[in-house]
Amino acid sequence: STSIISGTTTFCEGENIVLETAPAYLYYWNNGVSTRQDTITDPGDYWVRIVDENGCFSDNSDTTTVIVNKTARKPSSISGMDDFCQNHTNTSYSTFSLYADTYNWDLQPAEAGIIIGNGSDIEINWDDTFSGTAKLSVYGSNANCGNGPTSDTLYISLDPIPDNPGPINGNQTVCQGQSGLSYAIDPVPNAISYTWNLPSNVVFAGPSNGNSITVNYLTNAISGDISVTAINPCGASLGSSSVAINVQTRSIAPSGINITNNNICQGTPKTLTVSGGSLGTGAAWKWYLDASCTSSAGPDGP
Repeated sequence: STSIISGTTTFCEGENIVLETAPAYLYYWNNGVSTRQDTITDPGDYWVRIVDENGCFSDNSDTTTVIVNKTARKPSSISGMDDFCQNHTNTSYSTFSLYADTYNWDLQPAEAGIIIGNGSDIEINWDDTFSGTAKLSVYGSNANCGNGPTSDTLYISLDPIPDNPGPINGNQTVCQGQSGLSYAIDPVPNAISYTWNLPSNVVFAGPSNGNSITVNYLTNAISGDISVTAINPCGASLGSSSVAINVQTRSIAPSGINITNNNICQGTPKTLTVSGGSLGTGAAWKWYLDASCTSSAGPDGP
């Protein structure tokens, strides 16, 4: 009799099965093999006849049906943007793997962003702080044969935005009308220029796009913040630096002096009050008995 594995045998591409019959003088497999064992790699129906030493042929053996499941193929080249700026919006990527039921994407380094989706088309939500080169790859899988080969790696360049500016150095308490005051920060990595913002009625006295500036405080300048943001072709730094400026107001000279009880007798108290003018920050009126302001008339007054 002839004995081989009968029924249905299933395996994945790249694997094989060995069909074997009883010892005999000659072997005639239906796929042309003439040995006792027949190594099968292709799908199909297989049977064998054998011949004994007397030249007698056996009947055909039972049939073995071989099913070869397909493995997921290597995915096609990943398509999508591969060069853009840090802090970019989500970007889309796609591929195709024949015989794949699912796709397994990998982004390195992991902190570069988050993969959204698990099919042949995905998006990446990039981390705002990541810059440099990220590597994206994918492989397909199916339920019968597991994971297929990994795609070629897509290298994605995220060009950096500037770092955040450091502290601003310069006078924080100034007077209205002061000029030529300087403010500066250390140069910011990846920056090629800077955007400065000034309080109201404070103006630049020279270039305004470097890491240091010179400003003039007009006579009507008011308190506020000086701030700076670093800039390059990819945009502005995520953060800015600022410093609070306290602008001291200027005093305005009085236009005259008012006198009460000026027409009564000697020895009668008289009250002098300032007419017009105003006191600046922290100022007080100072009275003198002479026009040259050398002889004090008493304590300072409000």
